[in-house]
Amino acid sequence: MKQLESLVGRLRLLGSTRSSVLRKKCVQAALDKVFDVARWIPTYQRILEVRDTLIEHQSKLIIDKLVLTQERDMAREKAGTSAGEIPETRPDDQTRKEHGEDMPTGVRAGVPQGAGVHAPKDCHLNGKILDSRGRECLLFPDVPAILSWLESKNIQVALASRITNIAGACLLLNLFNIRHHFWPVEVYPTSKVLHFEQIRKKTEMEYCDMIFFDDDKRNLRDLARFELPCVHVPKGLKFDEFIGALSDVNRQFKEG
Repeated sequence: MKQLESLVGRLRLLGSTRSSVLRKKCVQAALDKVFDVARWIPTYQRILEVRDTLIEHQSKLIIDKLVLTQERDMAREKAGTSAGEIPETRPDDQTRKEHGEDMPTGVRAGVPQGAGVHAPKDCHLNGKILDSRGRECLLFPDVPAILSWLESKNIQVALASRITNIAGACLLLNLFNIRHHFWPVEVYPTSKVLHFEQIRKKTEMEYCDMIFFDDDKRNLRDLARFELPCVHVPKGLKFDEFIGALSDVNRQFKEG
C-alpha cells in the first residue's frame, strides 16, 4: 500500500511540474515503484491460491468432524434406545460454540444461505436437514432439475457466495448431494468482484461468456463494471426463467 501511495505521489508531482529535470526524476522514480509493485504480484497470487487451499481443507476437516459427531450421536441414541432410555437430542455445546447457532436460514440462488452447521445431525433420522434452531433447510424447488439439465448439456457451473459460515455452506452442499455440480466454488465473505475474478482465472473464461443469477441486487451492482450478463431472481431460481434468461443472452450474443 505504501508503494502504491508513493507511486501516486510521484505521478501527481510529474503532472504538476514543468521542470524537465524534475519530470525525468519523477518518471524514473515512478517506474521503479511500478517494478516494485509488479514483483509482488506473483507473491500475492500464490497467497490467494494458498488461502483457497486452506479454506477448502478447513471446510473438509469441519465436515469430517460433523460427520463423526453425527455418527457418535446416532450410536449413542441407538444404544440409549436399546436400553430403554430417552435419547439426548441436545446439540453438542462445543460445536455450537465454535460455529454459532444464530445464522439465519434461507435459500440463495438455490443454495441455503446459512444454516447452523451442527443442525444436520438428524437429517438421516427423519429425511430432513435442520438448522440449529430446528428449522428445515430446503433448496428452491426447481434447482435439482436445473442442475440436472446443465449436467446433461455439459455446461460448467460455478458457485459464488459471500456467506461467513463457510463450513456450514460446504456441509449443506454435501448433504444436498449437489457439491459435485459446481466448480469452481468461491465461498467466503468478500465482494462478488473477487469471486468472479477467481472464477475467470480458474476457468479461463471471459465474463461475457458467463451468466450470473442472484437474488441480491447489491451483488449485481458490484459486477456492473464487467461485461457479465446478470439476472435478478428475487424469489429464487425457477426453471422457466432460467431457460428464458439463457435464451436471451444467447440471442444478444448472436445479434452482437
